[in-house]
Amino acid sequence: MNHSRLSISAFHGNRDLLDRSKLALFCSSKCPGKLILDAYELCKGFCGRQQTVISGFHSPVEKECLNILLSSECPIIVCPSRGVKVFRIPKEWRKPIDDGRLVVVSPFPSSIRRNTRKLADKRNEFVAGLATKILIVHAAAGSKLLDLATKLVADGKPVYTVACEENDPLLRLGAKAYAS
Repeated sequence: MNHSRLSISAFHGNRDLLDRSKLALFCSSKCPGKLILDAYELCKGFCGRQQTVISGFHSPVEKECLNILLSSECPIIVCPSRGVKVFRIPKEWRKPIDDGRLVVVSPFPSSIRRNTRKLADKRNEFVAGLATKILIVHAAAGSKLLDLATKLVADGKPVYTVACEENDPLLRLGAKAYAS
């Protein structure tokens, strides 16, 4: 997978966070309840270890994980699937940006102001390209996220998931069980 096509077009916050080891966090919109709880517990663990987490924070589980991370001192990289040059920063993000522990980055020009499925897919590739390793809490059967996981594993990117029956498709692809 060629990630070099996408480069950072604009950012808000501490760009130095991009130089750190980064864990990409992904989860399909449709996620079993047990895995939702696991995701929240994993995020609490990231907070304790000061793990830099990168994501689009778009799916419901990812959004709630962002809330957990924002309430900690954890470094965060948010990648919306639109341009950010004229991006309106949510008030909950202002203090973490001021504290130097949050950066909002995008590979998209400022003319792109609306999220689309195609842009979200490109954003997810961008996030995966920036990440040191990938954690997929859950990839629903037939989802674009499962397709992305297939490409990432084939490219040799370190991909992890929560070991459980619902994630057997990811484990069969070659994703490893995530140990916090």
